[in-house]
Amino acid sequence: MQSCMIFVPFIGWLVAVIIKFITNYIYYSTLDLKLSFSNGGFPSVHTATIITTTTYIGFYDNFNSPLFILAVTIAFIIMIDATHLRRSIGKHASILNHLTGKADLHEKEGHTYFQVISGAIIGILTGYILYNFF
Repeated sequence: MQSCMIFVPFIGWLVAVIIKFITNYIYYSTLDLKLSFSNGGFPSVHTATIITTTTYIGFYDNFNSPLFILAVTIAFIIMIDATHLRRSIGKHASILNHLTGKADLHEKEGHTYFQVISGAIIGILTGYILYNFF
């Protein structure tokens, strides 16, 4: 079943996008697929994708392996980027849109800590389930 491993990140991504789509429907009463694929929002799809892969690597290759440690490092960079850098970019875009009177810049870029933690939980569960399935 090693050939199925290539699908792990894609399945993690798909699970998070489906949850984001359902959440958007419940809270905003919209079936807008574009909103589900956009940056920001609940849950963090980037986080869910990398944590699914990281969790799978941990179970498959051992939680003390260099590959798992590398995956954890990349996961932390992605999560920090989502909550800090990309969030700041969204705030700056909001200010610039307001100052120019235009809505040219995308304001919904980053994530709250809750959205990132939720993405991580989804990723851990998905990675664990996929490890046991594959």
